[in-house]
Amino acid sequence: MLAQRKSAGFAIRETFRAAKTLAARRSAQPQRFILLYLCATALSALFSQYRQTALWGGGRCEGFAAIALYCLSFLLLSTHVRPTRWMLWLYAAALSVNCVICLVRFAGLNLLHLYPEGMNYYGANTQYAGELLGTVGNADILSAVLSLSIPAFSGGVCARRGCFCVKSNRNGAAGGRFMRHNHTCGAAKNAVKYKRI
Repeated sequence: MLAQRKSAGFAIRETFRAAKTLAARRSAQPQRFILLYLCATALSALFSQYRQTALWGGGRCEGFAAIALYCLSFLLLSTHVRPTRWMLWLYAAALSVNCVICLVRFAGLNLLHLYPEGMNYYGANTQYAGELLGTVGNADILSAVLSLSIPAFSGGVCARRGCFCVKSNRNGAAGGRFMRHNHTCGAAKNAVKYKRI
């Protein structure tokens, strides 16, 4: 319990230090939203009638202390680390290995011996408790990781290739195909309406 209090104190102190750093220089919109979310979470925990549970969390320990650590991690990484190509390739390689292991488990093989002898993925919640998949473990968390990977890879590809445009339909909604901004969008500006992304 003492270690949790020390780590929560460190998280709160570092979060406010990161907030001061962001206030001193121009911060990006996502960083402002994270600070706003952290403040709303702090107020919620402060005025909760279940303060102990709000601070440390219930069964999964997702209370204010854990959320403050998540926010601190985001703020520190977003202010001090710049993404590079090797990070995207490493993430893609790890995710590819994870997906191959998932496919092997869907085939009924017990590759990492996570299931009891004679059981496989399809016995989840009937022959054994839980649902294990990939290297992440929990199938729901794995789906969240895969869902977050789509915009991460899309953003990485767009950042590597330069500015892109998306052809918009008559209603102004984005749709259609991607086009390079420096060639096609400038030439076709009068003919077709484009949205810069």
